[in-house]
Amino acid sequence: MKSFIGLSLIILSFFFLVKVLKLDSSIPLNPVKNPQYLLDIQTLDNTLIRSLFINKKRLIHFYASWCRPCQKELPSLLSYLKTHQDLKLALLCLDNCPKIEGVDVFYLPNNLDITIPQSLYLDESNSVKWSHVGAYSWNNVNFL
Repeated sequence: MKSFIGLSLIILSFFFLVKVLKLDSSIPLNPVKNPQYLLDIQTLDNTLIRSLFINKKRLIHFYASWCRPCQKELPSLLSYLKTHQDLKLALLCLDNCPKIEGVDVFYLPNNLDITIPQSLYLDESNSVKWSHVGAYSWNNVNFL
């Protein structure tokens, strides 16, 4: 009888977990298909990225100094920002980031499984209006 109750509890627990996971499946854990998911990442000081940009248009760029495509892309991105002063950049770093005047830098845990470089453009309501995975040619920007 005890083994029947134990087995029943295990089966019920399994179905409960499946049900809970289905409720959360509205936000897939694939940031390429749903970049909005990236806004729920926490910085090293446990702040949700989403809470940093409320009511602000913002370009978010995920970066790491060891990433060669990141290193090649950054000068092009900074050049683009010089010609678009109204657009603010937030650099989210997986390791040491360069200090750049006028750029907000936030540090992320280095154990995140995300593709870099990656960029997101948020509107004032924190909705992702544009995203790109991989190096991007900032000379031909057409998302604004």
